[in-house]
Amino acid sequence: FVISPGAQGFHPTSTRVLSLYEYAAEHRMPVIVHHGPPFGLPFCEFANPVLMAAVCRDFATVKFVLTDMGWPWVDEALLLAAEYENVYVDLAGVAGRDLVAYDCLAKAHQLGVLEKLLLASDFPAAGAAAAIEAIFSINQLASSTNLPTIPRQKLREIVERDTLKVLGVDDRLAAKAAAQG
Repeated sequence: FVISPGAQGFHPTSTRVLSLYEYAAEHRMPVIVHHGPPFGLPFCEFANPVLMAAVCRDFATVKFVLTDMGWPWVDEALLLAAEYENVYVDLAGVAGRDLVAYDCLAKAHQLGVLEKLLLASDFPAAGAAAAIEAIFSINQLASSTNLPTIPRQKLREIVERDTLKVLGVDDRLAAKAAAQG
């Protein structure tokens, strides 16, 4: 499932959407929560990732992916990733913006949640190759400064992370294939 509370005009804890979370929990499906642009929508007050806290707590078996690192609410998205085992954050829409990407990754590194970051390119706006290149070159912004860098191995782990496995989707596909044949 992909939901966008800000674009679709609902509070993430609204009773209208609870049945979707229950269905996702029952069927072990991840829920992708879009928080990023476009802005100017009449319901952007519902886009702040911190509004998902109660949902993430109440539906602890559901894996939630907060898109675009929750931008512009990056701190809130990373806080949820740090606080809840079932919350992940993707890099869509961030990897191609050097300073924003550096800031997001540095914050994630300092919070110790780099393992909760998922590679995403924001296709079709950007491709996977560009996102990977942006991640691997992120430390260039800190060169010749006193700014912290992100260990290259940690960047490699983001790029090579098996997102389907992390989200439990590969288990569902394997079970379906086994049942069919």
